[in-house]
Formats: sequence, C-alpha cells, structure tokens
Amino acid sequence: QTLLPQVVLVGANQVGEERFARIRMTAPACVRIWRYTKAWMSNAVMVRYVRLLGRCLQEYRRTYRFILYVDVLKAHICPAVLRAASAANIWICVVPAEMTWVLQPCDIHLFACYKQMLTEEFQRRSGLTSTGEISWELMLDSLWQVILVLLQGRDWSHAFETVGLRKKQTRISTCTQSKLRYEFYAPTPPLRAGE
Repeated sequence: QTLLPQVVLVGANQVGEERFARIRMTAPACVRIWRYTKAWMSNAVMVRYVRLLGRCLQEYRRTYRFILYVDVLKAHICPAVLRAASAANIWICVVPAEMTWVLQPCDIHLFACYKQMLTEEFQRRSGLTSTGEISWELMLDSLWQVILVLLQGRDWSHAFETVGLRKKQTRISTCTQSKLRYEFYAPTPPLRAGE
C-alpha cells in the first residue's frame, strides 16, 4: 500500500517551527506531517486529507472507483469534506455508529497491531539510548519504522475481504458474520431456458 499517504498531525505548542522542519526532513517519502494548533481531526484537516488522497489516486481515476470508509465523526462527513471528496472523485461510505469494530478493516485488523508494534519499537529504541531519554525524534523514528513495516510492508486485501468489501462478500469472516447475525448464501446460478 505504498501509494496511499500517511499523515501525522503535530501540535504547534508541542513542535516549534525549527523542530517541525527537522522532523519533516527525517520522515519517509510516504509520510506527510501537518502542524496545526491542535493535533486533532477537524473539518479542515479532513478536507486537506481528502484532497491529498485525490491527488495521490488521480492517475487511476479512469480505471478504478475509490470509496473512503469513514465513521460518523462530524469532521469526516461535514459538507466541505463531501464536496472535496466529490471533486476528487472519491465516494464516501459512512460506517454506522458503533459498527466500526465489525465493519471497518482498520479497526479489526490494524489498530491493535499498530499500537503494539509502536510500543515495542519505541521501547527498543529508548533502551538503546545512553540515558533512556524520551524525545519527539525518538518517538517519530519509531513511528516511521512501524509505518514502513506494518502499513506498507503487508498485503491488506484479507482485511477488506473479511468485512465483505472484496470478492463479492464470499470471504466474510465467520466472526464478522456472527457479529452481524449475517448468514451468507452463495447465489444460485440462473436456470437455462427449458430447465
């Protein structure tokens, strides 16, 4: 998944201009670092992200349809975001409230592993310093490693299949089916004339 960008938000009160410039220089090419007053999702951040995503996918617009799955956070579905998605030729699909744990591939297959790997990588790196000192740079170096190994180093098609987003829903996991109380029946082929 080397095509899709990873965005890291940093707070202006935590990362000054000089440090911000240094951090941007150390980040892998796939990572964008955005500095805002607060390092939190907002309408403006989401609009900017959707526009970035549209630019990254632009050359594939003629052959593929892109669907962005989001939860019901207001910043994900505000009118400005929907307009930006439309301009980028990206369809927005909203996962209903309290259903991301069943239907959102990242919730099911990524976040726990991501947190665990980041914790382990950070502990390993901090243990290698002479003082055990914690710094932004150390934390971000750990983050870069996790992004490259986990997000870009794995094939995520299985995650999408298990929640029914690929293969015509023929590979939905039994766990997801159970959580949704969904029984999948393979379609019956149409009969030929005279049968």
